[in-house]
Amino acid sequence: LQLELTSSDANQFVTIANAFEPAQKYIQQYEPLLTGELTFNGKLTGNLEAPVVEGDLRAASVGAKDALLGALSAKLFVTPAALVLPAASVLPFVPV
Repeated sequence: LQLELTSSDANQFVTIANAFEPAQKYIQQYEPLLTGELTFNGKLTGNLEAPVVEGDLRAASVGAKDALLGALSAKLFVTPAALVLPAASVLPFVPV
C-alpha cells in the first residue's frame, strides 16, 4: 500500500502512528513532538499483526519530551521489533 501524507499539523502523524501497536511503545518512551508542515511518502507492507512502514519523512519542527530540536528529514523504517532511521538529519532552527 503506497502512503502519501501531507499535513499542516505534523502532530497528526504521531496520532496516526499511535494507532499501530508496534509504534505505541516508542511514542510513550520518547514523547515525540512534531509541529508545522509534514510530508511522508512511503509504503505499508506486511499484515495488521506485523506491519512494516518505510519511506521519507520531512517535518518542519521535531523534538522529544517538550524540547524542540529543528527541522527533520529522515528515511523511516518501522517494524513491530524496531524503529530505524537509516538516514536522518535535524537542522537547527535559524533565528530570524
